[in-house]
Amino acid sequence: MEKWPSAPAAHPDARRAIEALDPIVREELDQGLEPIDLHVGETLFAAGDPRDAAFLILSGRISLTGQSSQGGALPVRVFSAGEG
Repeated sequence: MEKWPSAPAAHPDARRAIEALDPIVREELDQGLEPIDLHVGETLFAAGDPRDAAFLILSGRISLTGQSSQGGALPVRVFSAGEG
């Protein structure tokens, strides 16, 4: 979190969760931080992609989508998350 000074102040719940981690884990987490900017309609990752990451949303919203149980062609929103 130290790489993005504005993130802790804007998201105190996320900051408290990170501060509760072991100091060694916090250091490893800090070294692995990488900012990602997405635009409307862009995909962060898809089911089955090799991904070993956690994400902190600093602004905006993101949705998890899947296929409907009826097998429709359009994606269905399963979950949505916002800042923090």
